Amino acid sequence: MKFYLKKRNMKLQDIIQQAKKQGLCEEWYNEMLSSPTLETLCRMFFKGDDWTLKNNFPSEKMLHYFRGETEQYGLFLDALGKVETMPKMAFFGYSNVELNYGDFSVSSLILRGNSKGKITAKDYSVVFVTVLDNAEVVVEEQDHAKVKIFRR
Repeated sequence: MKFYLKKRNMKLQDIIQQAKKQGLCEEWYNEMLSSPTLETLCRMFFKGDDWTLKNNFPSEKMLHYFRGETEQYGLFLDALGKVETMPKMAFFGYSNVELNYGDFSVSSLILRGNSKGKITAKDYSVVFVTVLDNAEVVVEEQDHAKVKIFRR
């Protein structure tokens, strides 16, 4: 589902302009402009997570505006409880989630802000977790699964 509504585009344009102000490179700026959809911006968050994490982008305010829409692309604000896993996910704000990985899956997870995550990994799954700010993670590994944690 793509969001091309005029009101949305204006808001998406605000996000794109904010990224440019925060030092987004010309190539990525042009990519955002060429396809100004929420899906594109969320996909680019994970593709360029080195820049997004360094620049604390997007802000919680931006995520709040699109609450209920970014989750399908893996970006969650203040999520609670068990969440169905995806290959790439990021939790912001005061999220407090339980995530279960299995079946040989390989996944990437970002916990930011005051988020808390409880990860259960089994069946040879591999999960890479980046923990930032005041976020916390608790891990249970079973059946040859591996969880690698990176703290910044």
